[in-house]
Amino acid sequence: MSRAVRTPSVYETSIRLTVPLGENIPLPVTLVGNPQLGSESLLAYEAGYRAQAAKRVWLDVAGFYNRYRHVVSQYPLVMPSAGGLPQMLLQLSNGMGGQAYGGELSASFAASDFWQLQGSYSLFGDVLRPAHGAAGTQAIFVAGQTPRHQFQIRSSFTALNNFDGDVNVFYVSNWSAYAVPSLTRLDSRVGWKANEHARFDFVVQNALQPRHTEFFSPGFMGNTEEVKRAVFGKITFQF
Repeated sequence: MSRAVRTPSVYETSIRLTVPLGENIPLPVTLVGNPQLGSESLLAYEAGYRAQAAKRVWLDVAGFYNRYRHVVSQYPLVMPSAGGLPQMLLQLSNGMGGQAYGGELSASFAASDFWQLQGSYSLFGDVLRPAHGAAGTQAIFVAGQTPRHQFQIRSSFTALNNFDGDVNVFYVSNWSAYAVPSLTRLDSRVGWKANEHARFDFVVQNALQPRHTEFFSPGFMGNTEEVKRAVFGKITFQF
């Protein structure tokens, strides 16, 4: 069990930034800091266990539960202004709380002296809600920005006539908060150790598709990050 506290930054206590809602909306929004902003707090619980199930098999299991309090959020306010149109404010406050939880199960199997298999599965969930008495507050960090399910399996071989390599298959579920779909990704590598000083590697990443969406940056201008297929070689010299 552990506890952490985050002190508000100068940005959060003193910012004043006006941003438009849209091209055809004349009412601007002003994000304002709060000098009375309190510290966010986290109470974290973690547990794990590792065991050798057989001579060539290792198993790992781990889990966690995090509880967040006084999370920084935005509280909408409508103020009169001299120009006729009301002024819309978003003031930072400690109006959110929630929890995050998850776990991971992984296993490794040495099929032979030169062939190894590894696999893992992870589960993640999070919930954010307005704190008691803070109805109407808006979250800055929305729950669902992390995949709920992730799976990986890796096959690798070594010391086979100075050749080695690995194949990795990943599965990541979709984001529930934004339009980031689930994906299956295949990466592979083949290497050759020419001598004790020189090594050559050939790598293919994202082999199943030319590109995929992997990340989304929220904000007033949301931005989707795409990862393209990559094929490259690498030469390493050691002295």
